[in-house]
Amino acid sequence: MALPWAEVNLAAPARIAEILELPKSPHGGRKRWCPFCGGRNFSPLKRAFYCYSGCGGKAYSNVDTAARSWGTDAAEACRRLADALGIAYAGGDPPWRAVAEHETPRVAAVLGLKSADGRWLWDCPACGGEGTLRSYRKRWRCGSARCAADEQHGWRGHVDLGIAVWRTTPVDACFRLAAALLGAPPPAVTPPPPSPPPEEPGPRERALAALHGRPGARLPEDFYRLLLDHLRLGPLGRDELLRRSIEPARAEAFGFRSTEPGEWERRIRPLMAAFSDDELVAAGFPRPAHRR
Repeated sequence: MALPWAEVNLAAPARIAEILELPKSPHGGRKRWCPFCGGRNFSPLKRAFYCYSGCGGKAYSNVDTAARSWGTDAAEACRRLADALGIAYAGGDPPWRAVAEHETPRVAAVLGLKSADGRWLWDCPACGGEGTLRSYRKRWRCGSARCAADEQHGWRGHVDLGIAVWRTTPVDACFRLAAALLGAPPPAVTPPPPSPPPEEPGPRERALAALHGRPGARLPEDFYRLLLDHLRLGPLGRDELLRRSIEPARAEAFGFRSTEPGEWERRIRPLMAAFSDDELVAAGFPRPAHRR
């Protein structure tokens, strides 16, 4: 199991400052010397440390502050703080060495890495490079410009790739790799909730299904085509286009339509009377209460 990151980081920073024995600042109060920049305005507040000196108001968690003060990694700092705070946790230290001893093909299968054209080439999950990740028995190296420019010069361990694939912390990636590589039972996963039953079809869906099974029935696209042909430019629309120096024929060719008072009763009502109720409902119109 993973270390108690949340419990340690939720502890009072003032108590963490006493455990770390951070030197008190000459400014007095709760201020300490900053272990990151050496400034004198490192303040333990409610949920984090804040440095108002050289760090420029940056916040640091309890684990980050302890790792900097003790000169160790975050996992070791979390473990030592948990022991000092009396926080019980199971699982012990992450099995770094046991995970690192496995061969690269096995790790690639667990992480689901995509193989490239070469025998020992893979797509890098850290930078997204295609075929830039080469395996060297128990280590990896990415030759892309992005990965090769970091402090490790592109070299990666199994846990590094697990962090990139699973988007998680180093400790969690190590435990997950150990569970898959060493045969330990994986953590329990809550099954997804069952999908809700399909909703009953609405009036339009039922009308469409009835039309598809009826010979000679007119589908919605037939109604839309006739409706588009009937909704032409009226006199008011043509005058407005001419006032703006736009040719009405060109506007109609590009799909411009307009309706004016009385257009619906004069043009569309007779068109709708030629269709059945099911055909109108399938086209998206409400079922008429009565026919005129």
